[in-house]
Amino acid sequence: MLAQDLQASMASVLNPGASASLSQPMRADTNYVAVVAFYRNPGSGDGWKYVNGKKKLDADKPLKISLMDQFLVPAGSAAHD
Repeated sequence: MLAQDLQASMASVLNPGASASLSQPMRADTNYVAVVAFYRNPGSGDGWKYVNGKKKLDADKPLKISLMDQFLVPAGSAAHD
């Protein structure tokens, strides 16, 4: 991703057992929504990032993502093995 393509940025720090709710209106020219997690001790693989095309998102439902071990898991997805 190039800096000129970034439309918005939000941040939250979570401790084990905590949760956060962030709300951001989506601009009409948005193509993708990305979520990243920065861990103190990251595992291997790419479970630290989640990217979804705008067309796959439901405008009437929030995007819910859980942090499980060292992976971002969207609601309704099977936990990472």
